[in-house]
Amino acid sequence: MATKDLTLTPLFDGLLSFQIDGVEVDLHNEYDCRAVSLEKNALRLSFIHVSTSQPIIILFKDAVLCVLSFDPSSPDSTLDLFYRGRFEEGENVLSTYDQQGRSYYYLSFYNGSEIQLLARSVTASFT
Repeated sequence: MATKDLTLTPLFDGLLSFQIDGVEVDLHNEYDCRAVSLEKNALRLSFIHVSTSQPIIILFKDAVLCVLSFDPSSPDSTLDLFYRGRFEEGENVLSTYDQQGRSYYYLSFYNGSEIQLLARSVTASFT
């Protein structure tokens, strides 16, 4: 299974486009999110390519959900934003990592769905 580690992407750089073993992945224009699941601190987002039906999984490990507003039955489950950013930790303090070394990730979709979470690692893989 081909995998790409997205964990240490520079702050605020978009994670919508990347390559896995030389194959270009464009989550914004070519994939729809079909499922979101959380099991034992691992958040899994399942995407399907709109024309080839090729599945790809985005997996967040050691994940702590901070915001979850998601409706997979909504007609437009296209990912609009996906990046690693800062988060407010205490009054007027912006942090890059929490005390356990997890980064904060922001995801938003065209249909208004939103996910914000802390995670120790993020990978993308074809299944």
